[in-house]
Amino acid sequence: MERAATGDETVVVGGPDNDIAEEWSKDSRYMVLFHRPVSESQVTWQALPLFGDRKPFSIDVTPRVSNDEPEFSFDGRWLAYNSEESGTTQVHVMSFPAADQKRQLSIDGGAQPQWRRDGRELYYVDLDGNLMAVDIAADSRIDSGRPRALFRTGLSVQTFARQYAATSDGQRFLVLLPVAEATPTPITVVVNWMAAIGR
Repeated sequence: MERAATGDETVVVGGPDNDIAEEWSKDSRYMVLFHRPVSESQVTWQALPLFGDRKPFSIDVTPRVSNDEPEFSFDGRWLAYNSEESGTTQVHVMSFPAADQKRQLSIDGGAQPQWRRDGRELYYVDLDGNLMAVDIAADSRIDSGRPRALFRTGLSVQTFARQYAATSDGQRFLVLLPVAEATPTPITVVVNWMAAIGR
């Protein structure tokens, strides 16, 4: 649902198809939907403009493979995501809304991309749980440097969920780690202890 300042509500996602709102652009102009018609098993991606006639259109990600975790750049011109199109989950970036440029950023597998606010760096976790950073140059086309490891997160990486958050300047990270079970402290019970002290 979307609520205007007047308090009126508008249905944004609904209907007979299995649409899931997955990502909003930072300016709230577009929403990425996972779209699966009731008559099909294949999930496709659609972009829903939240202005004008609000007619969704298809996003040209690779069909028939698992694509997940879309993440808009702050200027809304690029969409990062992870995809299994190469046979291994890798982080990709494509131009938006034209989707006429695509580039794979990760090398040895990766998931959960997140942008730095200025768009000059992108983060992801590799499949070994390392938090990675890639330098980005994105103007009319996108170029990237070689991924570098920042630190080991300790995560058992999931390719379909977000397990960390980066601050907008990329200086701090919150990592969702499982609570470690504490080793129980043994309890020693001494009986007839008065006899032990000679009473």
